[in-house]
Amino acid sequence: MIFISLLSAVTPVFVKTGTDLRLEVKEPVVLKEGEDFIWKVNDSINVVKFRGIEHSIPEKYKSRVEFSAQNHSLLLKNVQKRDSGVHRALVSGDKDITVAEYSVTVLDPVSGVKLTVKLCSSDSTNVTVICSTEDSLISSTFTCDTQTCSHEGGERAEIITPGASLDVYLKNGSVICNHSNQVSSTRDIQKIEEFCVKPEASKGSQYKVTLIVVAIVLSLGVLAVTGGCIYHQRRKQNKAENMENTVYEDPQVLLLAPTSHMLTAHVSGYSAFLCFNVMQ
Repeated sequence: MIFISLLSAVTPVFVKTGTDLRLEVKEPVVLKEGEDFIWKVNDSINVVKFRGIEHSIPEKYKSRVEFSAQNHSLLLKNVQKRDSGVHRALVSGDKDITVAEYSVTVLDPVSGVKLTVKLCSSDSTNVTVICSTEDSLISSTFTCDTQTCSHEGGERAEIITPGASLDVYLKNGSVICNHSNQVSSTRDIQKIEEFCVKPEASKGSQYKVTLIVVAIVLSLGVLAVTGGCIYHQRRKQNKAENMENTVYEDPQVLLLAPTSHMLTAHVSGYSAFLCFNVMQ
């Protein structure tokens, strides 16, 4: 509910569709005999007419109007666009005396907004963004530097929707798109660091990735060489055991055997030497 007190001759009032609005008289009113107290809309429709201890309300207002006989305030429930206009309280007798007057404007709440980054400079000092409403009626482009944002193109909110504004500004390292009118506001916020990556940061990330890849490759290489060494060592031990358990009965075989075993020993020795050096 919106509470309004008369502060000047005509008081502007903005109220959101579907809410309640209370209009009050600034100073107490004392009715003389034969005088009426009336609330009117646009000087043509009586909303309330009060005399003495009784008041009358037209049928179309009965379900959503309350009148106070003590302070002469008027409560409009569930206001709609048709309730916009000049609401005037007056004392009617020999002449009409206005005791309160309000210019009422009933507005719908604004729609949500979406902030989209169109362009970001390499050093993040200039950002071009598009701020658009969810209903797609308004879309404006703004360019922001380190201090301010300026409108570059697109529709102005106030042209499409009277009383509404679509603005982009900077605050605490963020770009903020704000859609508002006199009764509501919505916004979308994006941190500059989330959509503008500095070159130094990018290079640092690439360097870290390179180090990780090199470390993985080296680890796999060490595992492969270690596995090969273990394999050759076990193979050499198995052959030595077989030679110790073998009994040679044929002298001709003894003549041929050294050549074969020498070759095997030479190869196994080379492998052992390689493994020894790598494992050192």
